[in-house]
Amino acid sequence: MKHSEMSAPTPFEFVTLGKLGNELFGIDIALKHINRIEVQDRGLISKVRVFDTGTASRSSVLRSRDVARPELLFSNDIKFSHGSIAKHKIKSMLDANTISTSSQLLGQPGPSIAYTTLGGSFPSVALVKVGTTLLIERNSRTNKISATFPFGPVTQSFPLVDPRATATFPNDLQTPLRARDITAILGFKPVYLLLVLARVYRGYCKKVAVALLPEP
Repeated sequence: MKHSEMSAPTPFEFVTLGKLGNELFGIDIALKHINRIEVQDRGLISKVRVFDTGTASRSSVLRSRDVARPELLFSNDIKFSHGSIAKHKIKSMLDANTISTSSQLLGQPGPSIAYTTLGGSFPSVALVKVGTTLLIERNSRTNKISATFPFGPVTQSFPLVDPRATATFPNDLQTPLRARDITAILGFKPVYLLLVLARVYRGYCKKVAVALLPEP
């Protein structure tokens, strides 16, 4: 993979929304948009909580040219603090990044996208509001937990890879969980759902649900 380079590191602050592998997803506080931030230290990522504030020092390699992940940055020396950004400011940034139901989720229809069709022209991250419309169910074909919700005229369903959620929901889930049950099991009411294109695998990028998020 090739990268564009920057002459000097530039620090930036972000509010953490979720994680996948060695990637963090966070809203850039200054620019108010969501970045994918790749770091080398997975141990650091494992300790990060939702809505933690991070300060990252961009390394000399700034941005990936991965057409499947145009928001991807490479950062080192990330430090985190808890509760340093007011809740109403976080909510404002979340609402500003929530996409309309008239939009196409992650650029193209379907559960995955062929890498060869991507050109970096649409976001690989989408934040949607779900609230009481969300269902959590186990896919009978894959036996994996999915997040299902109406979006515009259709119902969407994506594999749920939020580690907090997948570790909490029952393994023997036989019937879909509705809003009240989801809230009781998680200990919070999910209001937002963070969807992303995963890394390319065997020529395709799957759409996955990275994080169930409460109202701050």
